[in-house]
Order: sequence, then structure tokens, then C-alpha cells
Amino acid sequence: MTSWSCENGHNLGRWTGHCDCDHPSDRVNIEKQRLYNTLRQYNNEINQALTTVFGTEPSWREAFAQTFLNLRGKVFNGENFLEDLRKQVNGNEQLYRLFGAKIYTLLGFTSCGWFFGDEQRMERELTQNMVEAVRFMMPTEEKIVAWTNNKSGLRRLIDWVKGVHV
Repeated sequence: MTSWSCENGHNLGRWTGHCDCDHPSDRVNIEKQRLYNTLRQYNNEINQALTTVFGTEPSWREAFAQTFLNLRGKVFNGENFLEDLRKQVNGNEQLYRLFGAKIYTLLGFTSCGWFFGDEQRMERELTQNMVEAVRFMMPTEEKIVAWTNNKSGLRRLIDWVKGVHV
């Protein structure tokens, strides 16, 4: 058995609340399902917002990947990466929020909080904390529309993306 799957063929069922190999209670399994579904929903919303802003999916994925690679040391060491993220996106509030939410979503998906069945384990809180962090970082729909309609802001965003690839 690994932390990524279980020996009983449940594959990634630990993440989705469809594996009971670590003997979680029904309440914990329901909570895992709720958290997993919430993260999936947020991830889809973030991806759609980024595609709307950038115009194409490959453009934002390349920009996000480069930004994440630049931040990975702090992210993987559990350090506060938000100030560095703001610098990486040249203070662009839209990208700061969307990329920040995307990073927290990915952290939530890979949290060790999915593996442990004991309801008293502090690891259980990690995934919930990531959901809360994504909720905090997510821009409102009104902001996304305003950013998309702001042509000068969109021009700066496009220039920034081009600069990432130079």
C-alpha cells in the first residue's frame, strides 16, 4: 500500500471518500467526499476563469506552470508564498488571486489529510484548511467580468504572459 493508493484496488479512493482501508468512520468518508467535490468544483471554476482571461487554455497553463516552478521551494517547504506570488505576477490582482487559488487547490488535492482515518488526527484539518484558502483567494464573478472587460488590464496581462516566455 502506498500513500497514493491502497492494496485493495481502490486506487485514488482515499481522496474521494471511496476507500475504507484506513477504517474511517462514515462521517469522515462523507466529509472526504464533500471536500473532494468542493475542490473539484473550485478547480473547474479556476480553470474556466483563467481560460476566459487568457483566451486559451495552453496560455494560462504555461504561465501558471512557470509561476509555480518559481514558487515551489516555499510552497513545498510550507512557507508563506503569497508575497512572492504577488511579485511573480507583477502585482496583477487577478492573477494573484487565481494562481493563488489554483496552488491551494493543488495542495488540497495532495494533502496527507486524505490518508488518515482517525477523526482526531490534525492532518484531517489540512484539506479543510486548503478549501478555506481557495475560498478566500477566489475572485468573485463580478471581478472576473470586470477584469475581462478592462482592455488596458487585459493588455497588461497579455504583455506579462508574453514576458514569462521570453
